[in-house]
Amino acid sequence: MNGTRRNLGGMAKSHRAPPARPKQFRPLYIGQWLRALGKRPVDVVRATKINEGYLSELISGKKKNPSADALYKIADFLEIPLDYLYRLPPDRAFIEEAAKFDPSVLAKLRAGNH
Repeated sequence: MNGTRRNLGGMAKSHRAPPARPKQFRPLYIGQWLRALGKRPVDVVRATKINEGYLSELISGKKKNPSADALYKIADFLEIPLDYLYRLPPDRAFIEEAAKFDPSVLAKLRAGNH
């Protein structure tokens, strides 16, 4: 039937697929992690040999499908787990407040929060 079909009223109806939904990409927070850890993009470039333009696109959010290799290199350089790149780093106030807690109390809170 070459791409058309008849509806009940006898009129030809185009047989098209619905428009494709845009892929949902998880945002990266590389720039925020760099600032939080006191690192500069040039430090990442030198240590990882990632292209400066590519890193800039990752930081700005223009690069929507980053290579896993690049992300592993960045996380390794920052000494953080890879999945942290997909979440904002905690802010200073949170870190300062958490630092006031005894580590054993924090461990108990974590254990009780399942």
